[in-house]
Amino acid sequence: MDGEDMVAEDVSAHSKEVARGSFWSLFGGLFYKFISFLYVVIIARMASQDDIGLFYLSLAVVTTFIVISDLGLPASLIRYTPYYEGRGEHGKVRALLKYAYLTVTLLSVLFVGAIWLCADTLGSMYQNPLLPGALRIVSLFLLLNNIFRINYSFLNGLSDIKQMQFLLNMDNLLKFVLTIAFFFFFGASFMTIAMPFLITHLLVVLVGFLLVSRKERSLPVGKEAMPSFHFVLTEVVPFGLMLTAIYSLNLLLVSSDRILLGYLAPPSQATQLIAVYSISTTLATVLVMFPAAIGSVFLPVMSRLAGKDDTDQMRSTMDTAQRWLLFIILPVTVVMISLPSELLGAFYGQAYQAGWLVMFIFTLGIMMNGFAYLVSMALAALRQVGLELRISAAAAVANVILCILLIPGFGMEGAALASLLSFTLLLLLYRHYGRVLYGFKFPAETLKLLAAAAAAFIVMALLKAHAFSALGIFWQPSDSVQFSIADKAVYLSFLALLAAFVAGVFFLLALLMKCLRREDVSLLGKILRRAMVPPPLAALALRIASYGVAAPK
Repeated sequence: MDGEDMVAEDVSAHSKEVARGSFWSLFGGLFYKFISFLYVVIIARMASQDDIGLFYLSLAVVTTFIVISDLGLPASLIRYTPYYEGRGEHGKVRALLKYAYLTVTLLSVLFVGAIWLCADTLGSMYQNPLLPGALRIVSLFLLLNNIFRINYSFLNGLSDIKQMQFLLNMDNLLKFVLTIAFFFFFGASFMTIAMPFLITHLLVVLVGFLLVSRKERSLPVGKEAMPSFHFVLTEVVPFGLMLTAIYSLNLLLVSSDRILLGYLAPPSQATQLIAVYSISTTLATVLVMFPAAIGSVFLPVMSRLAGKDDTDQMRSTMDTAQRWLLFIILPVTVVMISLPSELLGAFYGQAYQAGWLVMFIFTLGIMMNGFAYLVSMALAALRQVGLELRISAAAAVANVILCILLIPGFGMEGAALASLLSFTLLLLLYRHYGRVLYGFKFPAETLKLLAAAAAAFIVMALLKAHAFSALGIFWQPSDSVQFSIADKAVYLSFLALLAAFVAGVFFLLALLMKCLRREDVSLLGKILRRAMVPPPLAALALRIASYGVAAPK
């Protein structure tokens, strides 16, 4: 079958929308992740593991209070702001925003005070004399983050994606720049990690106020009756609390490993273990941006289809989105689990290579979570909030229990294994209920793609030692402990070649096993034209891709 003929096969309108939205979301997410990656590299290279571990432990403890300190009002803004705007009741939008600012600020101040009062007790629980002071400093993040989320949610409710992304990336970039400046002038320590973190959030909150006030002033003046505070408490808050409960359980699922690792590990080793664990798992979370990029546009598409009661098209769109996610996330997963020690050492230093098994295990867990993510988005579009809550609760409780069982015997690897098993449970539950209630299934190509990923991993495992031996023949670093810039460039280039090789093996096997569909090749043709790839090269790429399409039965 000729590649040019494949382009004639058009892609469905819903698949086009998912593909287009995913591209732009992924583009913004890549910039965000790139800056986040540089930030982690800087603190890992310059700060001690004790300081990093203390920062991440105090942040994890404070974050657990955040989810119960806002009555769900930021989450409610995302629903009620567009609802009132669509009805032309702009005065109610302003009133709801005012209630949210007032209520959340007062509650946040109370929770910050509670953390200050409980800091000594928490320090005693962790047997860490430095933790109380760290908690009192980082507790200010609770207030700043809650106000930031009101600003962000209000802009989200008005569908102002551009300014939402501006706030997020401003926060990330400014934190990176200020941290470098503090390290340069004052040296790397817990304080020079925490203070730029807090100052950044303060500045971004102020900018958020400016953006929100401009948006609020641009709304037409409404004469409708204002919602009462009783209405907010009885209608808006319960909805937000349900969403917050789901968010809280998901947060517990991803943060309980660090909290329990710090509590169950020997006090003399706890902060160092948390530092290695946090850095190792942070690199693994690069995978998160791929399902998030697809999900950002997948949810509104599925919501519209749910509103039309078009379950057949929902199943078709789910099938397409999941297949594309598999094509993206599997080769990246294989690269990361094939080279965990090498990647950690290259980016963060030899001190963090001890976390290679943590990264290996946690990467598989993030992959499982990615597979579950799109099903959760579909259930959200179908307003299955109660079901989401029960599934999240089961996975969160399982993670806590598994951490308690596994950390004492296996340390940080036990925490990573607990996360993997909990994410797997999450996937199984979402798949079960999605299939039983709405007929959502894995794409037909799933087993083939998983087999291609497993085969690519085995090939890499067999050849990696030989590849590094060959590298040693042609290149010897000037200092085996502290690489020069030139040595780092050579080593990173070599790792990039290995990553390209293993990804190439995956895609070659996917082609040979006929894992593509006609719409995939059609979409590739559109992408190549948009990218202004020379026609002969584009035709060759399409011709090669067409070999991966199974002949129609």
